[in-house]
Amino acid sequence: MPLSWGRATRSRLSSDPRAALWAFVVIAFIASAYYFALARRQWFYADEWDFLARRTLSPHFLVAPHFGHWAAVPIVVYRVLWELVGLRSYLPYVGLTIVLHLIGAALLRAIMRRSGVGPWIATAGASVFVLFGGGAEDIFWALQITYAGSLVFGLTQILLLDHAGGVDRRDWYGLAAGVLGLMCSGVYVTMAIVVGITALLRRGWRIAALHTVPLGLLYICWWALFLRRPSTWRSSSDTSPRQVAEWSRRGATSLFTALGHVPIFGLALFVVFVIGSILVARRLGPHGLREHAAAPVALALGVPVFLATTGINRGQVGAGTAASSRYQDVLVALLIPALVLAVDALVRPGRLFGSLALVVLLAGVPGNIADASRVARDQRLLTAGLRHTMLSIAREPLAAKLPPALRPEPDVSGDVTLAWLRAGVSSGRIPKTRASTPAEESTNRLRLSLMELNHASGLPCRRLGRPTALTLRDGESIGVGGTVHIVLMSTATAPASAALTFGTALLNRSLVHTLVAVAGPLVIQIIPAPLEVPAPLLTQADKASKQTTSLCRQL
Repeated sequence: MPLSWGRATRSRLSSDPRAALWAFVVIAFIASAYYFALARRQWFYADEWDFLARRTLSPHFLVAPHFGHWAAVPIVVYRVLWELVGLRSYLPYVGLTIVLHLIGAALLRAIMRRSGVGPWIATAGASVFVLFGGGAEDIFWALQITYAGSLVFGLTQILLLDHAGGVDRRDWYGLAAGVLGLMCSGVYVTMAIVVGITALLRRGWRIAALHTVPLGLLYICWWALFLRRPSTWRSSSDTSPRQVAEWSRRGATSLFTALGHVPIFGLALFVVFVIGSILVARRLGPHGLREHAAAPVALALGVPVFLATTGINRGQVGAGTAASSRYQDVLVALLIPALVLAVDALVRPGRLFGSLALVVLLAGVPGNIADASRVARDQRLLTAGLRHTMLSIAREPLAAKLPPALRPEPDVSGDVTLAWLRAGVSSGRIPKTRASTPAEESTNRLRLSLMELNHASGLPCRRLGRPTALTLRDGESIGVGGTVHIVLMSTATAPASAALTFGTALLNRSLVHTLVAVAGPLVIQIIPAPLEVPAPLLTQADKASKQTTSLCRQL
């Protein structure tokens, strides 16, 4: 009975590939509608302002690294969208990440089908990636076209090289895709290695060299000319082998847990992967693996490569970051073809655990759909109020009288200056918004009254153990060590009440910075706040500042 049921199941799952393809299209369409609905209230955040407010299409900005990444292609995309859309809507920006996510899923399904996976099982596996809400940071944060672009171009290169015979135009198209992927993010370092392993297994070392050596030389030249230069990003040389190992271990265990959504299903997925992979290896043998499963094998080998290379650059921040949504999304994409190939092996006739393997593969989908909503909500909370600030603050009467270099939101939008906002208002790319509430007016006034500079004040300092009230006139400055809350009590023109936090964005710079009054006199209250910074990110001077918040002023 179980054996005949398994054969019947296999027969149904293997039949009607067109229906299976259309089922995937329908799932992708429904998922895209769901994602666009969740993304409609998202807004620009953090690193995106670098592409919008600081970068241009000049050669210098196209090759300058963005926190260790070569991001020329995303910069071009952002600059084009800025010219066409400005800040009138976030949907065109985030819509690209949603579309790239779905294209990536389609490419993964194509790789599974070429590896002999049944059409319905391939649809199930690709749908798991489509609905992987645990990696939704790469869906709802438009900046992640960096990662998604590298992934899509890498999968494209794999599919284009996966053919028999000599070099033809598909190989050159694949190499072009590789160049574009390399100029999206550092994720393509892993993808280039995966491409090389695929080509080596499938077509030999000459084709592997064709698809990887030009990319390697291009990346080495860029690295030597631009990435080695000192920057505000801490060097990865501070990361110890132990930190890399712990970071990689945490990322690998989080990968299966994220796919299964709960630890028990994550463990079950790992067991399915191991047993199914053994069955695939026994059935195909070395020659069959090279002929039919080169891409899934290479992508699976990309998991430890990605963990190690990313751990070298990020391990000093702490192993917990390995479970971040943006990393998990890439890891799942690398693993899913080999995992689905393993499930397919268990579903074959005579395998009693085939149906159970399918259940385990799909068990995490409901939880991951809910995770997508949670990630979207969390990202909205990060930018709560920021949209109104960016659209309204340059229109404040006070703004016209202040220095162009003033940064209204230095913590999460440090690249945005009044000069850029004024230009955006003049061009119409920054649209009008609703009238500010009294609380928003007071907050805007505080943002415009203090100009934060990322260097020490040179003034004598003392420990700040309790709230302190100060009166600052135009041009007077104070130094702050660590993070503080500043409450605006009154200004030259009217009483006010607003509070902002200063200092949280300076994790990779000096924790001692200067605040200059540019719209005084104003009465403020400075309240010390704890700064949660991973110790390896701090210099010795920073560590002293972290221990006690300090206030620096003329005594």
